Amino acid sequence: MNNIIQIRLCIFDYECPHDEISKLLDIKPFKVWTKGQPRGGITGAKPYEQNCWILDSGLDKHKSFEEHLEALLNKIKPNLDKFIPICNQYYTSLYCQIMFTANNEVSTPSAEITSEQLKILASLNVNIDNDFYRIP
Repeated sequence: MNNIIQIRLCIFDYECPHDEISKLLDIKPFKVWTKGQPRGGITGAKPYEQNCWILDSGLDKHKSFEEHLEALLNKIKPNLDKFIPICNQYYTSLYCQIMFTANNEVSTPSAEITSEQLKILASLNVNIDNDFYRIP
């Protein structure tokens, strides 16, 4: 089995409509969560505690961490001047999910972030949330 990677930029804790964030950033999100709605749209599920606007790398889940991060930043960079104030105003997280198996023909995935990428992420004042999972 191949490694599975997801990288997403998540903007939380805003009270305005999701569309307003999309207009300010001049890009459509991959997904949004609305405060009070049941998680996953499942009746009876615990409701979301806050609004969330999510931008995904858009790549296949088997691409490398580095490819996912570069693809996500390439979506952000054309409008970086719009992202900076929004991301500095609201809690923003770079969510990185890395799933790997110990007994496969594919090596354990790397997760390298270049100094240039770190500068962009720092300008956005993002928190980096790395979740690593070993899957059977």
